[in-house]
Amino acid sequence: MTNGHRRSRDRTIIGRLSAKSGRALSSARQNPLRLALVSAMGVGLGWLVLKSTLPYVFARSDPDIALALSPANPDALIARAEALRKRLLESALAAEKSPANPIAGLREAAGVTLEPTGRKPLTDDERAALSKEIADLARRALAEGPLNATAYRLLGEATTNRDETRKFMAAAVRLSKREATAAFWLLNDSFEQKNFAAALDYADILYRTRPELTSYVTAFLTGMAGLPEFRTHLLDELAKNPEWRPKLMADLPEALDDPQITLALLTGLRDRGTPPTEKELAAYLNRLVSTGRIDLAYDAWLRFLPPAEADQAGLVTNPGFDTPPRDHPFDWQIARGANALAEIVPRPEPGGGGALHVSFGSGRVRFPEVSQILMLPAGKYRLSGSYRGSIVARRGLVWQIACTRGAPKARALSETANIMGEAKNWQTFEMTFDVPPGNTCVGQKLRLFHDKRSASEELIRGEIWFDDFKIARE
Repeated sequence: MTNGHRRSRDRTIIGRLSAKSGRALSSARQNPLRLALVSAMGVGLGWLVLKSTLPYVFARSDPDIALALSPANPDALIARAEALRKRLLESALAAEKSPANPIAGLREAAGVTLEPTGRKPLTDDERAALSKEIADLARRALAEGPLNATAYRLLGEATTNRDETRKFMAAAVRLSKREATAAFWLLNDSFEQKNFAAALDYADILYRTRPELTSYVTAFLTGMAGLPEFRTHLLDELAKNPEWRPKLMADLPEALDDPQITLALLTGLRDRGTPPTEKELAAYLNRLVSTGRIDLAYDAWLRFLPPAEADQAGLVTNPGFDTPPRDHPFDWQIARGANALAEIVPRPEPGGGGALHVSFGSGRVRFPEVSQILMLPAGKYRLSGSYRGSIVARRGLVWQIACTRGAPKARALSETANIMGEAKNWQTFEMTFDVPPGNTCVGQKLRLFHDKRSASEELIRGEIWFDDFKIARE
């Protein structure tokens, strides 16, 4: 019988007794003996009411009182067992020797707030006694309510037999997907048993029910992603576009030391008809660029370009600013500024296509740097572009091209003179540069920045457009 059915039965019995008591009290006013009997009945009814309701009132706040009133109350039994469990977990916390101790990574899954208590860790005998008491309480709760998921989880935690633990934890999750500790245990167990399909099922449950555990679940999946036999299961699951796919795909590039594993996942998703999104691909490309593997990033970028775009790929991407920039390093990247805004907009002339527009407020600015990673082989080049607008400043804007290696103090190959003053009509700017042979300049960064050298030179106002970029071999 469930707690709800039991409470409904009690309310029915109490209601019937109340009705009978009401009728008896009306009659008893005419007879002293009957009045005494009715009073006794009222006292008994009151005690029945208290005995039926007080255990549920005290079950969470003081389970010992609740159990004294009703030794079989399932809520009080579970609350008492949870209090003992917390004592066990706090003892494990006190016994930690290093952050690598497993309890350090599973506190959030434990479902309780643990703080150092200053008490000595329990002895082995004390832990065994507490575990036995927790198991006894859980079994008594199950006797009253066989569908109690928490009781099964407590039994699983209290036993030292792995097969028994697995059975109890699985029962807890079947009954309630919100039993995070059980799901987390089963995720780890499935991984160790190489039951990858089950591991993904439990990961999915935790992603959906306990978002605060996402980082731990992702750590499990990234740890398994290096196993080819697991990747097949993971790709099948990711191809269904679960709600946790964006988070996992954003974390994978940084979590995995081998970029080929992430590339295999991205390729597998494309082959399954659910290709990586721009953000998923950008996370991979940006990670490769940040770690200096620009040639690998460039090859991957070309691999995932639509055929039409791959055929038209030049030395600079989106040279006419005719399409919105994509969030990856081989297209225009616009940083966040302050009191200044850089954006791709239509040219001021009708039908003129797009342009890069930079505008400034009054006062000091933090310039929103605009950049793009290039992949130019060794040789001599000429870069040209056009601009128009009006810039009032002590020092203006500069286009620069530099080797990406050694950033942030990368060696500049060339840069333009300060662009400032007034240009009512479109004017051309250009620069020539040499990309040296060898591995010293694999990948180049083209960027626009404000050439200020001191705080007083941060004052700038006006607006300017840039367009028609071209890079050609000399």
